[in-house]
Amino acid sequence: ARHHWVLQANYELPWGRSLSGPARAILAGWQINAIGNWQSGIPFGVTNNTARMNTGGTDRPDLIGNPSLPRAQRTLAHWFNTDAFAPQALYTAGSAPLTVLHGPSQRRLDLSFFKDVALHNPWKLQLRAEIYNVTNTPSFLNPSGALGSAAFGSISSTGNAPPRQMQFAAKILF
Repeated sequence: ARHHWVLQANYELPWGRSLSGPARAILAGWQINAIGNWQSGIPFGVTNNTARMNTGGTDRPDLIGNPSLPRAQRTLAHWFNTDAFAPQALYTAGSAPLTVLHGPSQRRLDLSFFKDVALHNPWKLQLRAEIYNVTNTPSFLNPSGALGSAAFGSISSTGNAPPRQMQFAAKILF
């Protein structure tokens, strides 16, 4: 990836410190944690759906135009200019470079809230609430780069990028 930025922040919330009794037990001592991850698109190349060089492996087609589309014209069904590629002549190498384009960027924000409740020394109860992909932003995989395939130039999967998930837990620390 050309650019990758990660920010992690932890902060103990100041709420409830001046309180006493049950109100202090409920409101005081919470900690918030955040992890933000932003990454530019992963590079990818275009190959022929069927081998044309007779070498037994995949080969690259000819690059005959500009494969990039302006951001405003990119969609999941048409991520790059598919007309910029053509099958090369049989038994010859194509002119497309190994990596020619970049896929969609990846974005994610995770949050968690923690609170330690003193029980009997050294025992503590930790309450946790964790939210993954808070903004529920999809992160898509690279588009299909197989020239001749029906899916050529389209994005069809989020891969291992889950939608928003939340979990709650309580655990004993000793």
